[in-house]
Amino acid sequence: MKKTIFVIICILVIIGIGVGEQIYVDKTLSELTNKVETISSILIDKNYSLAKDQIEELMQWWYKKRDFLEFICPNNDLKDIAKEIGELYGSTLIESDDDPFIRCQVIIELTKNSKDLLDFKWKNIF
Repeated sequence: MKKTIFVIICILVIIGIGVGEQIYVDKTLSELTNKVETISSILIDKNYSLAKDQIEELMQWWYKKRDFLEFICPNNDLKDIAKEIGELYGSTLIESDDDPFIRCQVIIELTKNSKDLLDFKWKNIF
């Protein structure tokens, strides 16, 4: 009887960790998308100084989140997001007309792709 209870508790802990991981990944990547869309709209208005400040905040926020995300679900797209944020920052510093907006779109697509790969879906299991 004790073994059965132990097994049930272990299964519940594993399921709980899995659900928590899914919620964390979904929430973090959705928040990243929202932040980048905000920066994109600022860049459309060509307000480079505000965009630069927003990107600096995004970089600090992402580097904190990235470490844990890469720990729980290693994914090359997550690593590419950091690179793209750096390129977004650099192209905003030189006030390039098109490149920062393009970088925002790349980050958004990488985020969507990561969510699609990391979400619990039957196609990802088989």
